[in-house]
Amino acid sequence: MMSAQAQIRRTMSNALALLEDLMESIDGEQKERLSQTIAELEAIENTLEENDEEEVSLRDTPHNTNNLP
Repeated sequence: MMSAQAQIRRTMSNALALLEDLMESIDGEQKERLSQTIAELEAIENTLEENDEEEVSLRDTPHNTNNLP
């Protein structure tokens, strides 16, 4: 089963692709607003990916402190 974060990333990726396709068919102020929305969603997507990488890094880091001097 897909994790909630993976599902969010997949949905966001699909939405971005759809919005980018839509962008080709509009102009003027709507195009500017859509462009800004796409940029904001891409920033969120990048943040989610960075958070995932940090989680993996933390999981891979040993946390055993029993051997401290």
